[in-house]
Amino acid sequence: MCLVIAWYGFGVTIADFRGAERDVRSFDMPRWLVVGWIPLAFLMMAIEFARFLWRGEDFLAPIAELLGS
Repeated sequence: MCLVIAWYGFGVTIADFRGAERDVRSFDMPRWLVVGWIPLAFLMMAIEFARFLWRGEDFLAPIAELLGS
């Protein structure tokens, strides 16, 4: 799911860059600078989840240890 969101976010970022879209809520800046973090963040999450799957680790194990389960 993270890869799907990253893929579509990348498409939005490229479209904003090509169309020279502007975001003027508080600062006048290119919109691709605002939305460009979305695909990057979701790509990094996908890599992290893939790492857990590859190693066979449980990413909730530290929480389970804290709760005493």
